[in-house]
Formats: sequence, C-alpha cells, structure tokens
Amino acid sequence: MKSILLAISILVSILAAKAQNVYYTGWDNAAENAGWTQIQKGDIGLYQWDKDASTSVSPDSCLAHYYPVGGTVPTDNWFISPVFDFSAGGWIDTLWHNFSGFGTPMTGDSIVLYLLNGSADPDLATKTVLYNFSDSTYTPDNTWYEHLMIPVGTHPGNSYLALKYYTTNNWLDVKFDNLFVTSLSTASIGENIKNEQIKVHPNPATNLVHIDIPTDLYNEMISISIYDNCGSLVQEIEVDQKSIDVSQLEAGLYFIKLLSDEQEITKQLIIQN
Repeated sequence: MKSILLAISILVSILAAKAQNVYYTGWDNAAENAGWTQIQKGDIGLYQWDKDASTSVSPDSCLAHYYPVGGTVPTDNWFISPVFDFSAGGWIDTLWHNFSGFGTPMTGDSIVLYLLNGSADPDLATKTVLYNFSDSTYTPDNTWYEHLMIPVGTHPGNSYLALKYYTTNNWLDVKFDNLFVTSLSTASIGENIKNEQIKVHPNPATNLVHIDIPTDLYNEMISISIYDNCGSLVQEIEVDQKSIDVSQLEAGLYFIKLLSDEQEITKQLIIQN
C-alpha cells in the first residue's frame, strides 16, 4: 500500500508545474449530472443509464445501467461526460464500480470506460480504452470496488469520458460512483502561480499537515476543507489554522479544497498510517 501511495505522490510532484483542475461527480443531483448525455445506438429498451438510490458510495445515489429485457437487437448505450481539456495530460483519481445481475460478459459484451477525443459522438471520435470491465475482473457480487489513478494521457482539443454498455441479451447490472478526474492545463499562468504558491507538507503525511499560503492569497481565502475520495467532507479547517491534525484519518487519497473570492484550488493529500 505504501509503495502505491508513494508512486501517486511522485506522479503528483512531477506534474506539479501544471495547473491541476479537479472534477468530481457522484451523479447525486442536477449539478453533478450537468453536462452528461446519453447516446443510445442500439435497442431503445426498458433500461438505460440512470440514477440509482438503492446502493451507492456517495451520499444519495449512483449511476446505473440494468440488464435489457429480451430481444435480439443489441443494447448499445453510451453515457458521455462534459468536455475535458487533456491537452497537457491528466488521470482519473478514483472511480468506484459495482456489478450484479445473473450473468458475466459473453463474447461481444462490452462494459468499457473510453476517452473520446475530437467529438462527443463515439462514431466520430477517436476512441481510447481507459479501462475494460468486461474482462476476467468482472465479478457480479454486488460489491463496491475502487479504482485508483487510471491514466488518461495527453490529447489535443476537446475530450470526453464515456461509459459504454453493450450486450445482445445478457443480464448485466452495472453501477458506477464517485468519479474524480484531474486534468492538467497550462492555459492560465496566473492560476498556475496561485496553485503552486500554496504548499501542503509533508505529503504523504501521518500526523500533522502544514498548509503554507502566501499573504496575498491568504487574504482572499474564504474556507478550507478536506474531502475523502468518496466525495464526503471529513474536516473543515479554520483559514488561520497553520497545522492540521490528520492522525484520525484513514490511509488513502484526500483532497484539500481552498475556496477564495476568485477561484477554488484543490490540492491532493496522501495519508499514511
């Protein structure tokens, strides 16, 4: 576990010269669903991509697609994200999945996370497989599993994340939750400078974390909060608090969000026990 966290820390340090834009959705509400669109290229059946409140990692609901009912026309449904800028690279910090139903993928079935570049239409975009769930790791045990640090790579122009559900006639129930995405940008030099002027150390940390904020930025700060990789608020911090006790936090990946009058800056924090 420590070696994985160290690798994450090294990766974050290498890419620190570029502004990190962190995106989150748990598909819990209208704001978190904003910009997501569904494209149905096969059977317009009873089931499609939708919210599910029966079980989730985030507080309210998750994204789900249930099995199609009968028929021989393939179900070929895509769920497409808002536009991302991966021209300077990026990665998926975390994504949870849960599979159930009465079957496992058969030949031709496809539960895949794609990167679409150049278009939000899968038929027009350049497609890159980021993660294939329909391989031997598919386990319909109704258990939530977490994926960390899925590389996205560098792609010019507009890019989109896309979840594909394809089956001819199989009982596959799939759910996804708590998607964190980091995209890198070199477009705003001013924001780069502000982001890099804020220091979080030590990182990884075990007991105490120090946040160094320059005076001019400190005067703009409204709030500082720590979120876990499930998107839940775990700690609110006084703006004038220089040291933070993190000894009670479990080992893992966290996000420190600093809100100012002009922008929100997100810093990654790794906790080791």
